[in-house]
Amino acid sequence: MHPRNPQSAATAGTVKWYEPDLGYGYINPNDGSREVFVHFTALDSSGLSSLSKGQTIHFDKRADGGLTRAANLLVSEAH
Repeated sequence: MHPRNPQSAATAGTVKWYEPDLGYGYINPNDGSREVFVHFTALDSSGLSSLSKGQTIHFDKRADGGLTRAANLLVSEAH
């Protein structure tokens, strides 16, 4: 698996909330589209352990039974 460049991700957004005890949360896409569900399995497969409210993240959107899920997560580094 190769590290991805943030500019190659389909969507950028901000973590609305993520609850590790529940294993899920939501991301607000910067493009103004509907919030995106994020599950702990997406974090695991992206090598992340958690997300923080207000964190900037890049991700791909995946349709799943009427729900839009985040995949291929990449946290933006603070500058």
